[in-house]
Amino acid sequence: MLRYFAETEVQNLRGLIREALEQGGDEDAMSPDRKVILDRVHRKLTESVAGRREPAARRRSVYRLWPYAAACIVLLSFGIYGLVRYASPDRLVSRYGGDVQPGTNRATLFFDGGHAVYLSERQQGIVVGEGVTYLDGSDVTEVSRGDRDPSGVYQLSTPKGGTYSVTLSDGTRVWLNAASTLRYPARFSESERVVTLVGEAFFDVARTSKAPFKVVTNGQTVEVLGTAFGISAYPDDQEVKTTLVEGAVRLKANDGEGTVLRPGEQGILKAASIEKQEVNVLTHTAWKDGLIVLKGADVSTVVKQIERWYDVEFVHADRLNASGALALSGELPRGIRLSELLGALEMYIDVTFKIEGRRVFVNK
Repeated sequence: MLRYFAETEVQNLRGLIREALEQGGDEDAMSPDRKVILDRVHRKLTESVAGRREPAARRRSVYRLWPYAAACIVLLSFGIYGLVRYASPDRLVSRYGGDVQPGTNRATLFFDGGHAVYLSERQQGIVVGEGVTYLDGSDVTEVSRGDRDPSGVYQLSTPKGGTYSVTLSDGTRVWLNAASTLRYPARFSESERVVTLVGEAFFDVARTSKAPFKVVTNGQTVEVLGTAFGISAYPDDQEVKTTLVEGAVRLKANDGEGTVLRPGEQGILKAASIEKQEVNVLTHTAWKDGLIVLKGADVSTVVKQIERWYDVEFVHADRLNASGALALSGELPRGIRLSELLGALEMYIDVTFKIEGRRVFVNK
């Protein structure tokens, strides 16, 4: 769309964007962060048309461009991503030097005997019952051909760039984020339901059983009867975070310290000590619904999410924290290309990115 704007017309577009971002009638009502974002938007718009002189026959009257400008305002009202979304893939690849597709449904199911099954990328999850099926009821063929041990233990693992869900034998559903592993029995005992997690998962625990449901992670155990919550317990993180959406859970550190979480609270395990804080649960659980929520997230956390979901590595990531980054805001779909996501982040962080294979270079 921007190729239709002459340099002077960008100034008109900037005025319209300012009106969309203003909170009130005058410029003083705008927050400092919004003013800086606006300046960056203007700079990038100007760069996109700098030096371009199109023939008069191709230029559009400024009045005919108002619908396009209005569209920009609407998109900006829903977040900076709207501005980047309509850039052509070729232009984004040219700008960043490459591109990476987002993660998808990928996981491997392991059995006690070492047998492994690569699950279908066309499916979103599996169900553990008398056999193992996909969510649509079709058989996981490799499992159906074997003898299922009702006392056996399964392991569902997702790689970087992968996500999958599993419905356990009691009806509990678990969504695994990228680079995560869940170990669970083929069938729970009558006295307790215990699973082990490495990485990140969201649990919707079934209330059909009186047996307590326990999630064991590095350094703590979460015990519930029926609730919905998320756990982030990656080995390379310094903290284990448990975020409660509904119900109640009890967290217990390995040294015996325990605390109870209520909806909207997050328990943070660090150095064998558990602390509680109130959080926006969407920030920590929206990945399950295909979203990356920037609002309330720090830059280092977002970088780790990107690295795991796109299976990439940031080089000179420390420059992101030293760049005077603004408070992040908005949300992005997890299904976008890496270049689109980086374009949105540049509106908040005064750096540029370069993609080389699976490496993302951060440049000032």
